[in-house]
Amino acid sequence: MAISSRRFDQVFVTAVSGLLIAGSSLLILSGPPSDPRGHMAMVPAPDGGLSSQVTDPGSDAADALVPENSQLPTEFISSNSTGKPPQLLVEPVTIRRVPVGDSEIESAWMQASSDACEFIPPNEPFEISRPIPFLTNNDRRQAARRRPIPAIRQHVLSVGLQMSRQEEQSLPALGRSSITDYIHRHYVTIQARIQHEPVSGLVYLHHRPLAATMQFSGSRLTQEFTETVGKSMHDFRGLGIWLNPDEEVRPENLRTLVLAHRYMASQLGVTQTRAKPVYELMFIRARSRNENARRGHRTRTSSSNEFKDDSTGDLQLHTFVTTKGRRLLHHIASDTSLHSSQQCGINAMIEFTAFAHGAYPTESVVVDIPVRSSATFSKEKLDRFAQQQGWTGGFEHLSQLLDAIINREIPSD
Repeated sequence: MAISSRRFDQVFVTAVSGLLIAGSSLLILSGPPSDPRGHMAMVPAPDGGLSSQVTDPGSDAADALVPENSQLPTEFISSNSTGKPPQLLVEPVTIRRVPVGDSEIESAWMQASSDACEFIPPNEPFEISRPIPFLTNNDRRQAARRRPIPAIRQHVLSVGLQMSRQEEQSLPALGRSSITDYIHRHYVTIQARIQHEPVSGLVYLHHRPLAATMQFSGSRLTQEFTETVGKSMHDFRGLGIWLNPDEEVRPENLRTLVLAHRYMASQLGVTQTRAKPVYELMFIRARSRNENARRGHRTRTSSSNEFKDDSTGDLQLHTFVTTKGRRLLHHIASDTSLHSSQQCGINAMIEFTAFAHGAYPTESVVVDIPVRSSATFSKEKLDRFAQQQGWTGGFEHLSQLLDAIINREIPSD
């Protein structure tokens, strides 16, 4: 008897919990906290008991956890007749130092539990390229309490899964074909929310990432999230929008997103009871297309689609991820046209370590995370470049560092 593919959305659980990328020096948040979303909640388990489960940041259960007087997301007030620049009504979640050490990134990741990936509803287009008021179910519910900010959403990273031939052959016979079929047909898209101030036309990034499950072929609509996939998405969190120490909180400065992810890494193939948690970083840099043209750079990054910025021209998103415990930084190559996991920005090699009813997987560890990058840089090289600029560390001026990589001012390893 075959296991339904829906049940094997759980294949992505720990896998996605071991794929996306995350964290690195002290974390300083500016402004009030964002909506407390994505909390752990006690929900009925299949056996009639209670199980700990991560709620969808856009679900009714999550909404019930939010106090009515909680702080609301960022909004901008349009410029008035005096010609003054737009002012912030509510401070966004920002970060002015990147957590580097193991304990620092772990602490930052834990504090960002309310800013885990927000779910894109099923049967939606792959991307939204024109600003609309609602991107998620949560947006619709929040509209009664605040003016919605028009936004688009754009793909920034694809995450696929793979297994070794030996691991595939070791799967339970009852569910083997369903498991491998699901892995070969699906991937996760991580997306950025780009907010569009309706009067001034200024655009800026939101600090909370979005996520959806997609098929490599067939339907180009988003797939339904299962509770298991939602749980894995809780490990992928937005830390804030980057600001240099001397920068003001202004829309044009809110264009570098810092995210963190935790996954369980296999230690030489041991079981998950001995697996080690690993924290990595992900950066999304939004840049003016005019800046790319002036530098003579023709990007082939994962976010090659542009959106209109009435103040500075077309913008492009560039995606960066770290690996090897934040020792390497990768500029992700184009992954907008996908036919298999080998073309994904990240194609994680996984092993399943636990099965329910001896048939379908419930837990896994990551054996390796191959990254499809256009350029790779060691932390030591980035630190040397920073010293040449008079900075104390590679991430002290994050936006400038990422721009230098995009402009090819730093040779790749």
